[in-house]
Amino acid sequence: MKPVSIVATGLVSAVGIGSAPACAAMRASINAFTEIRYHTDSRAIIGAPVPLLEPERPAIERAAALLTTAMEELAEHVTREDRSSLAVIVACCEPDRPVIDEGRARWLGTVAAGALGDGPQPRVVHVLRGGPPAGFRALALARELLIQGQVGAAIVCATDSLFDGRSLAWLADRRPLRTTLGSDGTIPGEAGAALLVRATQGRTPQLQLIGLGFGDEPSIRSGAPLRADGLVAAMRMALTEAGLGMHDIALRQAHGASGALEFKEHILALTRLLRVRVESMPIWLIAETLGDVGTSAGLVQITRAHQALLRGYLPGPVILCTAGDHHGERSALVVRAHGAPC
Repeated sequence: MKPVSIVATGLVSAVGIGSAPACAAMRASINAFTEIRYHTDSRAIIGAPVPLLEPERPAIERAAALLTTAMEELAEHVTREDRSSLAVIVACCEPDRPVIDEGRARWLGTVAAGALGDGPQPRVVHVLRGGPPAGFRALALARELLIQGQVGAAIVCATDSLFDGRSLAWLADRRPLRTTLGSDGTIPGEAGAALLVRATQGRTPQLQLIGLGFGDEPSIRSGAPLRADGLVAAMRMALTEAGLGMHDIALRQAHGASGALEFKEHILALTRLLRVRVESMPIWLIAETLGDVGTSAGLVQITRAHQALLRGYLPGPVILCTAGDHHGERSALVVRAHGAPC
């Protein structure tokens, strides 16, 4: 399939408001982990909240504020030509999360479009529900619309916040949470991310989307031993579309919110796909500094790669990003850097 180009980004996270400061903090391994106002078993939960949001703000308002901030940064790069034929695709939390219903999810699409300011309304506004893979599914939809000529540009964005009692209970049912009395467990976080995608390759530094893949990990539901079948299928599909092998990857990125289990899954996938010896293949985990940012995880990875391209510290031109959810869906995306030295 013809590649499309990611040309600009917007990001808001616990460690920075804006793509450049947030990614600089991630590069320096700076985190914003702190006690939050929620407790489990009489122990304070450790989280990574965005400082500009009041702790008592409801989940839907947090999601809207994160989305608006990321979109406002991106809006500086949206041209008049883009606005004349634009798609806005929003990814937000899973349908089984009891904080955002279908009506509120649709409202987030309106929020995203409104954050662009005065001007022509987007030709397409679409909202996808899901965990971290939803961001990659949104990119797949944007690519389809661009290649078919239905729109001239697309904004793909994601927003999620786990700082709500119901979301924290939902997360705690699936994995232990980090508290003040333990060093293990998931650290809840929040983030909003937005990407500007065009069908044509320009002269500015950009990431070309050259491969997408999706898979299913049945062991998540069955309790069978982990084989990483879903991640392997997603990575193989993305690499095949890109016309590359695992040995061509210079950098891997992952969420990292599931701790040792996710790390084991990536090791298994690597041993099954890598057939040529390589000197090194680093992996960047966004949860090391941001915690679990939910649905935003996939687009945060792409934003981080784009900033690394702009600043000249990408370890190589081909990057593999991955994302998975609690239901077993796995996704992978391959981008190639263009327009600046790596």
